[in-house]
Amino acid sequence: MIEFGNTQSIESHFFEINKIFDSIMNQSKELNSNFINHLCSIRHSRFIVHFDCIVRRRIKSELLEQVLPQILTNIELSYLYFREINHVGNELFALSVLLEYYENLEKEEKVSEVNELLEKYKIEYGNQDFNRRIDFTKNGGTFTSFIVRTKAKIDRNIDEIASLRNELIELDKTEKEIGILNYQDANVIELFPIGHFQFPKSEMDTFLSILKVEDKKLRKQLKMMLKQFIPVINCYQNPIEKEGYLDGNFEYKGIESYRNMYRIRKEMFENKFYRKELKFRGH
Repeated sequence: MIEFGNTQSIESHFFEINKIFDSIMNQSKELNSNFINHLCSIRHSRFIVHFDCIVRRRIKSELLEQVLPQILTNIELSYLYFREINHVGNELFALSVLLEYYENLEKEEKVSEVNELLEKYKIEYGNQDFNRRIDFTKNGGTFTSFIVRTKAKIDRNIDEIASLRNELIELDKTEKEIGILNYQDANVIELFPIGHFQFPKSEMDTFLSILKVEDKKLRKQLKMMLKQFIPVINCYQNPIEKEGYLDGNFEYKGIESYRNMYRIRKEMFENKFYRKELKFRGH
């Protein structure tokens, strides 16, 4: 639901799950056990933080903005309780949730403060198991850290693709200004998804080098096909291993596919292997 931005359904399901947490919290209070109360509270807080971490990076929703300050208070109270009874395992658990709270909000100064506090536990206790847990938590082993890093990477890729696209648009304009070069003895290959390109037959090896076609059988196949047909190369392949459209746009595997397509288009231009609009009978 988050993937498709179905905000109303997301909020509806969130409240359903949250009611279960509320029910558990009420049951724990009936047991008159501070330990169980705080253990349930810290797990509930982690659920809220994880949910908010995903939602705030996928859809515009202020569902939890008013709740988060209270969640922070609950986390801190649970940490202080476990600290008071000297339950180190749950102290570390509470600190990991506190760390995720600040990672979610991308408050780097607070993240550093929690990491410093975790480091003090390594000095204070010197427990090998605790040390492993602390190092894993500090070195990005939390759920929120993964989500924040992934979203940042996606944003960087989006910005890069936009920049490369703008460069390609300018390249297209320049190519149109230059005009079409009509070689006397030329080959034509379709490079999906960027169009048909022509090049002198004498430059076949240069053309294949730009595509980085290393397979000898494929090189031979393309040379044979050019005698009768217009071969197709899907530029999203990296490396290029087969002729044809293959699965079309489904060959796109992310930013690396776009970079490869961009590189091919640019090097074609630099070698004066320009795009050629094919005209068929009746058109």
